[in-house]
Amino acid sequence: MLFRSLWLENGGIRIVLSLPPISDDLLAKENLLAIPVCDRESEALRLAKIYPMVLKTPTTPLQLRLLLQTAVMHVEMKQELDNSLMMSQQYRKEIDELQNIGVALSSEHDIQKLLSLILQKTRDLANADAGSLYVVEDVESEDSNDDSQAPRARQLRFLAAQNDSLDLPFTEFVMPITKT
Repeated sequence: MLFRSLWLENGGIRIVLSLPPISDDLLAKENLLAIPVCDRESEALRLAKIYPMVLKTPTTPLQLRLLLQTAVMHVEMKQELDNSLMMSQQYRKEIDELQNIGVALSSEHDIQKLLSLILQKTRDLANADAGSLYVVEDVESEDSNDDSQAPRARQLRFLAAQNDSLDLPFTEFVMPITKT
């Protein structure tokens, strides 16, 4: 055999064909599939217990092509599996956090602490630097009567606000809603 190892790369996927032993630091690299190359059947069977693929020489160009296509699919499927596991862990974390929020919501009786908690946890889930909670209110005018069909003025009442970038104290305030 003329080579110790042969590296192939395609679209961020790296495949190395190498004589054994293959170093642990090489095996630990992401997006890399190491395929040992050997010329004895007994060695190929032993290596097949350790590695997902083994190249036994001599080999035909067609066999090599099929092995490399299979290797690319193997790395792509491993990447998809890793991404799915990462997303699953994130979802589990979010579900746990939502359960903690539910417990806190049912045990907290101070409305300001409750609003602050809701806002903080919502910002955490959304990975937001800042946020506010407000309600839209109809404004009663002094000259309106109960039978009036005229549209009422509306306003926003800010009940809570948080901002990690600006350290500003919050006090509840209202803001009129205008058409402009």
